[in-house]
Parts: sequence; C-alpha cells; structure tokens
Amino acid sequence: MSPRAVRTITRGVAGSAIATSLSILALLAAACGSAGPVPESADPVAREIVTLDQIHALLAKGELKAALAKTEAYAADGPADLDRRLVLASVRASAGDLAGARAATEEAKALAPASAEPWFFAAELASWSGDQAGRKAALDKALALEPAHADALAAYGDLHWEAGAYAKAEDSYRRAFASDPTNLGALLGMGRAAYRKDDFKASAAFLDRAVAAHPTSSLAYSDRARARYKLGRYLEALDDLDSSVELDPDSAWHRLERGQLLLDFGRSDEALADFTRAIELDPADFLPYVYRAGIHEEAGRDREALADYKKLLALEPDYWYANESIGTVAFRSGDWKTAREGFEAAFRMSPVQYEYAIMAAASLARSGDAEGARAFAEKVLPSIDREKFPAEWLALRLFYDRAASTSEIELRIGAEKRLDMKAALLVWLGEYWISKGRPELGATYIGLALELDRQGTIWHRLAEAEAKRLGPAKP
Repeated sequence: MSPRAVRTITRGVAGSAIATSLSILALLAAACGSAGPVPESADPVAREIVTLDQIHALLAKGELKAALAKTEAYAADGPADLDRRLVLASVRASAGDLAGARAATEEAKALAPASAEPWFFAAELASWSGDQAGRKAALDKALALEPAHADALAAYGDLHWEAGAYAKAEDSYRRAFASDPTNLGALLGMGRAAYRKDDFKASAAFLDRAVAAHPTSSLAYSDRARARYKLGRYLEALDDLDSSVELDPDSAWHRLERGQLLLDFGRSDEALADFTRAIELDPADFLPYVYRAGIHEEAGRDREALADYKKLLALEPDYWYANESIGTVAFRSGDWKTAREGFEAAFRMSPVQYEYAIMAAASLARSGDAEGARAFAEKVLPSIDREKFPAEWLALRLFYDRAASTSEIELRIGAEKRLDMKAALLVWLGEYWISKGRPELGATYIGLALELDRQGTIWHRLAEAEAKRLGPAKP
C-alpha cells in the first residue's frame, strides 16, 4: 500500500488536484454522509452518488479491500464511462495496485482520446512511482489537449518547484489560478510562492481563499499556519494546525508541525504526544526524534533521551549534534563508556570543538581509565593552537599531566570573561578532581559552575547532574 496514494485519494474526495478535475469525485464529496441502502427505484444519479459516498466512507476507515471491491463493481456497471474508469484508477492506486491503476488509466485514455483528464491522472501515478520523466510527459500531453487545465498547470508548477525552478513554478501557478481561481493546487502554489518571497501577508491571503474553497483540505490549513506564524498570529496558526490534524490525523508531518508550535508555547507534554505520534506514523523520519529527545533531556529523562538520540543518529548519521547530546546525557547518568563514544564521535566530526575532546578525556578518567585519558589527551594536545584556545589547552592538559597543582587553570578561570567558558572550566576542573579521588574538592568547583547559572548550556546540565550524584555538600 502506498501511504501517499491513500492520503491523496482520501483527501481527493474532499478537494485534491484529482478530485477537482473529476466531476464524479466532486459529487462523491458533496454526497458524503448519505451512505445507506439504495432503493431500486432511486434515480440513477442518486444511486451513483450514494455508491460513491459508500466508497469514500470505506476509504476513510481504511477498509481498502472493501472499497476496491465496491469500486470494481461500480466501474463494471459503466464500462464505457470515463469518470468510472478514473475512479477505479484512483481507488486501485489507493489500495496499492499501481499496475491496475495504470491499466484503468489506459482504458480511460482509449475511451476519451481528446480528454486531458486521463493524462493528468497518469501524471499523478508517475509522480507516486517516482517517474519524473513520465510525470512530465503526461502533463505535457494533458496541456497539449487542454492548455488551460488548472490541475495540470498547478501540477506542472509543483514539478518546477521540486526542481528549484521557482520562477517557472510561480508562472504555472499563476496560469492555473487564472484558469480557475478556486483550484486548490493553484492556491497552495501561489501561497507557497509568496511565502518564499517573505510576503507572508499575500501568502496568508491566498491560503485564506484555499481554506474557504476547500474547507476539508488539511494542506490548506497547515500551509496557512506557517504564513500566520510568520505574521505573529500564533494562536491562529495553532488553530489551523489543530484543523489540519483533525482532517488528516494520520499525517506525520501535521503532527510534527503542531508539536513544534506547541513546544514554542511551552506546552511540552502536548508536544511530546504529537512527536510520539509522528514517530509512530513515520518511524523513518529523524526530525520527531530530535524534538522528542530534547524534551526528554530537558525533563531529566536521560535514558529516554539517549534512546531517541541513538535512533535519530542511526537514521541521519550526518546529524553530528546528536553525538554531543549522546555524550551529555550518558555522562549525566554515569554511563562513561557511552559518554566517551559520543564525545569522541562529535570531536571527529567537528575537530575544532575541543570541548568534545576534553569531555571524552573526562569520561575516560571518570571510568577509572586514567591512562586512557592521558593517551587520548596526548594525541589531541599537539593539534590545539594554544594562542587561540588557551582555556581548552589548559583543560585538556589536566588529564595529560594528572598534576597535584592546578593553579595555572585556576588563574585562567579567574581571568576568563566569557561566562560559558568560565562555567566549562569549572566543570572540567571539578571532574578532574573527582576522577582523582577528591570528590569534596570536585564538588566545590561544580558548585561554583552552578552559581554562574548558565541555564540551557551543556555545562549547567552536567553540573546539575554531578551535584545530584555527589549529594548534599558537607559542612
């Protein structure tokens, strides 16, 4: 089953590009809610509307086999009817039978060789299959048959947009809009084009029209939410995202976007629920893991955060920030091996971020491997320009020398003007003394780091966890 195809056809009966080009599917949307027994004496048009409504209801419930069976029977009753062929193609595509959908589309082309509709649907099928050449060829044919075909023009705009040809895309959207000012694809495209130019007021205006003309399109609401957010209309943006989720509850993207906005509002529990649902719907997307891991980390749920960071790194290995987070949450929870691995990986991917090297050495030292920490520091120290990075050089040298006197770095702490760096130096010095078996002395420096109150930084989070681990300060 193609989730995209399912979303398109179930959304389509309420106003997608396919639905707006097919009169029968438009009737289906209008008839929604009327499904039930059909008297034998009923008018044929009324019977057809009810049948289509029943198909729509089955699709909406995810009962694809039943929907397909009813559609096959419906199409068989009118083998020479173009619209029935296209409805059959749509439902077959929704059920994951793309070969069958193509066959029905070819039959539709044969039935109406002068119609643009089968070619437009063929372009949609090619898009779902990732056949860009076939998609373009089908759209070219549709527009050759009907140059003002609004859906095909809007779809051509999408094709240009995906290729980064934004001026050509906007031109196609404008032509689609001129052909049909209520066309959903045209309105969404014009809103997107205005948004890209930072004309958020114009973008919102086009999307207002999209919502008015297509009140059951989840995309119209989600696109308008972005424009409204940029205009500072945050509560209205959230209302739109609520609508998009209500209309398409199985869209991982809508859940992700609403979660992001809820997080802005400080409603982290609700955001967490949306990110979790987004992960359930699309476990291959790494972005919801980023946000959910951050919520867990902020709440001190290090085990859950660590699991999410590892998962997102498996999905997106280039997202090197996750290595820092893995190192941080593992260090907080005393998992020195994982902490070292995380910080070393972060340092490999960003070799001028010497704080990662220092934390890797600290992780080795805290695990009891002082010689490993010394060897690691010995390898990294020559790469540090002492003139540019004096604080980092002194901190890493702690784990190389293992000296009893730390006066030089203490002087550096006193002279350091950057408060975040001062906090980092205090944490590193504290961890050094703890690793040397002097927890009381280490706690002194950890306490001084906390007093700087550099909330939101890695150093404050590490100091908080270490203070909790050390317990109450002794009188």
